Amino acid sequence: MAVGVQVSSQAYLENALELTVEQKASVLAQGAELIFAAASGQREQLYDPTLRGAAEKMVFGCYVSLKRGPHLRGCCGALQGNVVRLIDSLYDAAYRTAVDDPRFPVVTPGELPFLDMEISLLFNPQPLKAKGEARVKEVVAGTHGVLVHHGAHTGLLLPSVASEHGWDSRKLLEQVCVKAGMHPSFWKDPETVLVTFEGMLLAEPLKTYVEGRLPPTGRWLADEEVAGYGHLCRSNLLALVQGMTPYYSHPGLPDAQVLGVTLSVQIAGREPLQATQLSMRPGVALQSTLFGLSQTLARHLVESRITLAILNEARIDVALYTDAHVHGTIAEPDLRGHDPRSRALVLFERGKQALLYRPTANAEETLAEAAKLLKVATPKTASILSLHAETTAEMLKFTSAPNPRSGPEARPAAVAGRFYPSEPDALKKLVHEHLSAAPSVTPRQVSAALVPHAGLMHSGKIAAQVLKGIKFPGTILVIGPKHTALGMEWAVAPNRIWNLPGLQIASDHDLAQLLVHEIPGLTFDAAAHQNEHAIEVELPYLAQLAPEAKVVGIALGHMDLDDCKSFANGLAKAMKSLKEQPLLLVSSDMNHYATEEQTRLLDELALAALEKLDAEKLVSVCTDNNISMCGLMPAAVALLALKQLDKLKKATRVAYGTSADSTGETRRAVGYAGMWFEG
Repeated sequence: MAVGVQVSSQAYLENALELTVEQKASVLAQGAELIFAAASGQREQLYDPTLRGAAEKMVFGCYVSLKRGPHLRGCCGALQGNVVRLIDSLYDAAYRTAVDDPRFPVVTPGELPFLDMEISLLFNPQPLKAKGEARVKEVVAGTHGVLVHHGAHTGLLLPSVASEHGWDSRKLLEQVCVKAGMHPSFWKDPETVLVTFEGMLLAEPLKTYVEGRLPPTGRWLADEEVAGYGHLCRSNLLALVQGMTPYYSHPGLPDAQVLGVTLSVQIAGREPLQATQLSMRPGVALQSTLFGLSQTLARHLVESRITLAILNEARIDVALYTDAHVHGTIAEPDLRGHDPRSRALVLFERGKQALLYRPTANAEETLAEAAKLLKVATPKTASILSLHAETTAEMLKFTSAPNPRSGPEARPAAVAGRFYPSEPDALKKLVHEHLSAAPSVTPRQVSAALVPHAGLMHSGKIAAQVLKGIKFPGTILVIGPKHTALGMEWAVAPNRIWNLPGLQIASDHDLAQLLVHEIPGLTFDAAAHQNEHAIEVELPYLAQLAPEAKVVGIALGHMDLDDCKSFANGLAKAMKSLKEQPLLLVSSDMNHYATEEQTRLLDELALAALEKLDAEKLVSVCTDNNISMCGLMPAAVALLALKQLDKLKKATRVAYGTSADSTGETRRAVGYAGMWFEG
């Protein structure tokens, strides 16, 4: 993507872009031909290479987008620094969209009848001259696309995007920053370069261009070749479990890059033992991948003490996957053209995946079963692919979705030496310094508190000030965000002890069990807490201030407002049954990585919403203003639960600061806040 656009208005006006109806139709037809050729691996046939006279017209760039219903299937192109021929720009954008968009698998011919094509011809690039807030007035949502460039960050949104999403100019500027990997507020930064441009949008379904031209979707391998891979894997498994030399490849069988492989061992009376490797880009080498999976399963068979006699009677199946199709999301699936008899469904959600091949079920039944296999948490973000499967198996299923882990009796410190000192004396000294520096107040009884969880050197003084003013009950329930992809989405720590350098803190296992019983979706899981810092960094202060208190930790992954309400209902029900109410400690930093000035402005909006004691208001304010408060949902859960318990009457700000206070870095600051909530 070109970024240094420096073209005067006069230079553009001498090359104004105007197309006749016939030229537009020709551009669409030739764009479709280029997509078809790239997807099918054929040489393009440009029936009208002049584009009815438009080929030599000059543009500042072109983007080609493919969509399946409302879902993007691919989009590539460029906003050039200089004018280029329309035909050259179209050729480059169409080819790259079909085969080079790194976000998606390569487009294949079988998908084309279900895709819509959009061609955006770009013109009139204009660098924004205004600064700061005044930039909003120079951007017309629905007319302008926007290019943003700041340091190593670059992003672009086409003119049609704002119209599709109903964005105003401010939202467009925020979202182009998000696409560039920056905080949404960076469009105001004087060092951020912004360029607006306009586009001529041409759109047409591909179906009319490709009907009657699609190649047959037959098998890539013959049945005996697929069976041959099964025999090869059986021989290798038998050799490997005996410590003998296996066959690393089979010269009599074809080899190629495929999108995935499954190796399955079915032993009578047991669940199938399966190993799967998938790669939509760049794919995997078939024979070497099968050998690697054979090694994996052989180790498992040896560890499980499976005898040669049992293995000789086992059924060995292989599956080879090619020809990826994209089918939208679980919330909005588009299963047109999906044949379960020859294709496996693959679901992806935030680092986990599931594959299901069940040729006797229909597409909808397969999708429902695969969603359960993946343990889908957010249907609107869980994406669906299908793969052509060539297999000897009657049914295949695979998932990388986590299962709850019990973990050790004592959770070891995970972030000592990074978020706080790893030496006991140094940690004790730092905590003492922070607590001594905090104002002396008479500890008060509160229902909940908000505390930050960055490294103690950065946010520890604020945490100390908040916690020093609390009269602690016998149990403290710390609720924080889950910063890692490990483990279950909503997880209570199963450990009975929290270990820190020189310290041990007890957990309340009975309360943890009650919470799991009353809150749908909450599970015991050590993996979710294994590397999580949001709870751990509060413990040194709690050990000093409330050494007899027990601490239960909950890490919350993805949630929406409805999830918060359901969680809060269960939490309130559990708390009602207790003789003594635990303190709810919400562990959260405030806005992340805007400038310090912008972080303080955004945090003020969030803190004002917290003072209103309104969870829905808090969520809407943070969502509407792109405030990246990491403990937003834990805070909403606490507010909702306390309101049900009639324990939420007043909020008091205790302290506020940013990471710039300790680092001096004002370009990318994180906000830290402390609050008390009383009933």
